[in-house]
Formats: sequence, structure tokens, C-alpha cells
Amino acid sequence: MRYLVWIALLAGTLSAALAAPAEKEAPMTATLRVTPTRARPGEKFELRLTVTNDGQREERLLFRSGQKFDFTVTRDQKVVWRWSHGRAFTMALEQITLKPGESRTFEAVWEQKDNAGKEVPEGEYLVTSVITAHPEIRAAPVKVRVAVAGPK
Repeated sequence: MRYLVWIALLAGTLSAALAAPAEKEAPMTATLRVTPTRARPGEKFELRLTVTNDGQREERLLFRSGQKFDFTVTRDQKVVWRWSHGRAFTMALEQITLKPGESRTFEAVWEQKDNAGKEVPEGEYLVTSVITAHPEIRAAPVKVRVAVAGPK
């Protein structure tokens, strides 16, 4: 009899868990814009990462440090440049609150140099970005090209 009670309790708990709506992720989206997407050697790429609250209620972005975002440039899946490379950030918990429809934009410039400060060669690069909140929010990557000839 005791086992039947336990089985009934377990079955009830399981069916309640299955019937409960799945927890949704925060309705935050990130968008990366790179201007231009094609440039001559030595020209700068402007990077803009925007996070938007697409939800119906206020949302909080929780950060474990003073770093709010990062940009990374790769070529052939190898990191060439990272915005945060060599930077120091405060070790403090921080948060940003976004109302419904509100956005926050973070900007940086990539001067076509690697993390050692050397000019990068011509070719195609991939720019990625992340809002470093917990959990992270990533934007779709953008391909850029460094080339001497051809239209921008």
C-alpha cells in the first residue's frame, strides 16, 4: 500500500511538471552593425552592438564585472583582435534595466590591427559580438573584407 501512495505522488508530480509551461528566455535581442563591411587597408571599421528588450515587461541585464560587451574579429577561426584584450574591468556586480522597447548600444572601432598592434593582411574577417550579461546575449556575426581594389 505504501508503494502505491509513493507511485501516485510521483505520477502526480511528474504530470504537473509536464503540464507546467516551459520557462522562456528573457526577450532580449542583440544586433551587430559594422560600417563599412568592405574597407581598404588602414581604414577603420565602426562596430555597434545594440541590445533591445522586445518583451512586454522590464528586464534586467546582470553583469559579473564592469565589462558589458565584447567584439571579436577572427580569420580562419583564429582570433585576430578582441576589443577587451589588454583592458581591465572592475570586479563588481552590476545591472542594466531596460524597459519594454528600450535599447542600449555599445560601440568600438577596429583599426585593422591584431592584438599585437600589427596591421592585418587583406582578406575576409568575421566580426562577432556579445553582451557579457549572465546569461550572455549574442548577435549574428558580420563578415567584413579588407581589400585594396574594388568597391567598398
